[in-house]
Amino acid sequence: MKKQKICAMIPARAGSTRLKMKNLALIDGKPLISYVINAVKQSGIFDNIVINSENIIFKSIADRYGVEFYKRPEYLGSSTTKSDDVVLNFVQ
Repeated sequence: MKKQKICAMIPARAGSTRLKMKNLALIDGKPLISYVINAVKQSGIFDNIVINSENIIFKSIADRYGVEFYKRPEYLGSSTTKSDDVVLNFVQ
């Protein structure tokens, strides 16, 4: 039987309503999203890790931390977008 791969998808919106670009805000000299990436890596249970965003700026973060990047459609980057819609788009 073929072993299924487990993928971690990290959603990252560029347009936070209260704090713009909060996922890129530096904490101790590192972007906030890097702490999520490192925690997922350290868990050791995922075969691949993907940052999912409507903004291409997260591609450079993904490259820097050795994870994949998926650019979702712009319409899935609004503050009213449901997580289910982001996940469905990613899985499809």
